[in-house]
Amino acid sequence: MENIKIIGSFLTGGLAGAVLNNIISNYKNRIQKLECCYIDDDIISQLPITFGTTKHKNLHSKKFVITNTTNKDIDSIKIVFEFDNKAVVTKSTSYSKAGTNIPKGKTYGKKNECQFVIKHFNRTEKVEIYLEIGNITNDVFNVTEQNVTGIKVAFKDKRKAKSARQVKMVEKKEL
Repeated sequence: MENIKIIGSFLTGGLAGAVLNNIISNYKNRIQKLECCYIDDDIISQLPITFGTTKHKNLHSKKFVITNTTNKDIDSIKIVFEFDNKAVVTKSTSYSKAGTNIPKGKTYGKKNECQFVIKHFNRTEKVEIYLEIGNITNDVFNVTEQNVTGIKVAFKDKRKAKSARQVKMVEKKEL
């Protein structure tokens, strides 16, 4: 009888440890969320405006802050902002601990999207993104992450009350 108690305690102790280990692993490996806060937007011009060599019907500015709210440091992640089909991203700038980053040269990809690669993105760090977009017809956008698994972008609208305009984050297929 005593041998059965000893064997039973080893079996149930091992089972409890395996169940606890499984619960902890599932919690650690769940999909993590990066926080993308929409901080500010402004209408630069509602009249036709020439920016560089191209003419735009209107020009808007938007400011976002992306915070690493995950429980891990990210070696490299690509963040893609996409706006409605007729929109054109005319200027994109990012600010981080490394300083100001203004992309130079040709933008590869669609004219209505802007891509940022963030390297060595540690926990609780922030990256500020400033965009100027021309030809906006529908004030909708999408923010997605690429080149990384287990992470998803969570959107939060943190604009002040003065911004009464309705802006919507939509699925990529709706753009």
